[in-house]
Amino acid sequence: MLGDLVRNAVGDTADVRTLTTGDADPRATVILREGRDAVATADIVVANGLGADPDMGPALDEARARGHVVLEVAPTLAPVPEAGPEPTRLDPRVWLDPDRATQIARQVSTAVARRPGVDAAKLRATTDAYARRLAQADEQVQAALLPLPDQARSLATTEPMLGYVAARYGLTVVGSLRTADGRPVDPPDALAASMRAAGTTVVVTGPVRPPELEPLAAALGPGAEVVPITVDTLGPPGSPTATLIDLLTTLAGTLAAALAP
Repeated sequence: MLGDLVRNAVGDTADVRTLTTGDADPRATVILREGRDAVATADIVVANGLGADPDMGPALDEARARGHVVLEVAPTLAPVPEAGPEPTRLDPRVWLDPDRATQIARQVSTAVARRPGVDAAKLRATTDAYARRLAQADEQVQAALLPLPDQARSLATTEPMLGYVAARYGLTVVGSLRTADGRPVDPPDALAASMRAAGTTVVVTGPVRPPELEPLAAALGPGAEVVPITVDTLGPPGSPTATLIDLLTTLAGTLAAALAP
């Protein structure tokens, strides 16, 4: 997501290399020696931070020691707690908020504009054009989610993944089965009770379905709706989630369809 964002923000003004493939979860990606060498020689290194790219730490330290520009963007964007009744850490998924994504684009663009020989006017026009596309995506997400009635704006998750979506678009995450690092939070029966109290039977899960999901669905009964979504990776070219903007709009449509009464 971050690589796609940076590439669109700077266009052909900079040679952008992403160290993970689109379908690889950066939280579980090991940066190989080739990637570390690329970080060491890059003029500007962009990382997410807040635990989204944990294996980048040594490479970032080395880049800083060499005097290179290192942008760890998420901590600078007023991150929100992970969604749920008892959040345990700040949510690293800042890319799910179009406003924060725009701020990342402008941070990177400003850093690139300081490099010798860069056409600052051309770069600014490229970044502005991408910011407009992000704003249009935000409007599409609002159009999908804001019409939902108050009684259809609650859901649960198998891990805390929708903090920025909930905060920006007025959804409520009533609980989560696990923390982002896999520790149990709510037992299935307790989460089912919280969901019934909130009037929702929608459970959002990532690509990995934890074993507690089936007991939760059973406790909710035949009305339970399990919604698989991907917010940590992009799909292959041409897929509905091939770019960050595609991911945002597809996510909105999926949530709206699941929550609609």
